[in-house]
Amino acid sequence: VVTLASLVPGGPGAGIAAPRLLIAITAGGLAGALVDSLLGGTVQGAYAAADGTEVPDDLVRLGRRGRLVRGWRWVTNDAVNLAATVTGAAVAATMT
Repeated sequence: VVTLASLVPGGPGAGIAAPRLLIAITAGGLAGALVDSLLGGTVQGAYAAADGTEVPDDLVRLGRRGRLVRGWRWVTNDAVNLAATVTGAAVAATMT
């Protein structure tokens, strides 16, 4: 929101972000989203109940039974979110 507001001349965020900063923030967000999708769809542990329905990894950690059907058991949604956040921040930081 702040980056969009900075584009409006005389608007509430005028002068906050230079175009270079806007590009860095956008690239960081895009990189983080791509890493989240890639890791979430490949290496994040995915579980299924006996009837075939999906079981979220947080419920498996709380004791719900689930069979690992994809990915690695130790790669949780929290780990994927951390990797995506760090990647996005690193991309944005290197561009500023």
